[in-house]
Amino acid sequence: MCREHKISQTLYYRWRDKFLEAGKKRTY
Repeated sequence: MCREHKISQTLYYRWRDKFLEAGKKRTY
């Protein structure tokens, strides 16, 4: 269970980084 949580957490941060990066590209 702990490992699954860690994987979902990693995916969450990965998606968040992609989202922020896309937002930066859109802004500039």
